[in-house]
Amino acid sequence: ENLFKLPSLMTINVNYQNDTIASAVCFSYKNYFHYHLGASYTEYLSFRPNDLMFYGIIQAGLIKKCSYLHLGGGNLPLADDGLLRFKKNFSNDSSEFYISKKVHNETVYNSVCEIWEKRNPSKLLKFKNYLLKYYE
Repeated sequence: ENLFKLPSLMTINVNYQNDTIASAVCFSYKNYFHYHLGASYTEYLSFRPNDLMFYGIIQAGLIKKCSYLHLGGGNLPLADDGLLRFKKNFSNDSSEFYISKKVHNETVYNSVCEIWEKRNPSKLLKFKNYLLKYYE
């Protein structure tokens, strides 16, 4: 709860009627704006909520007078990764970046993984080495 009170953190939401259909969590630091995490409901994708969400992210970065926007990479280390292709629509510039795979609360992490494994027994082998097992 306190995390969302930080002045460097911002959420960008896309609403349709009374529902939030896409949302993103972003951080700012000095002149950098970082897209951290986002999600959207698949049943609303025909409305292109992610386009609107990323437009809102760009506008928020400009309002905060940021010079750089980091959108992160894609889902897969492949040239045909749809998420990466979508993000590349916003700029011709790209740079290398690094990710961390540290679990800060192993008890909660193990609990989330156990719940996911019970709900998805057919996917256990495929995702056994994924840090975020629910991330497909």
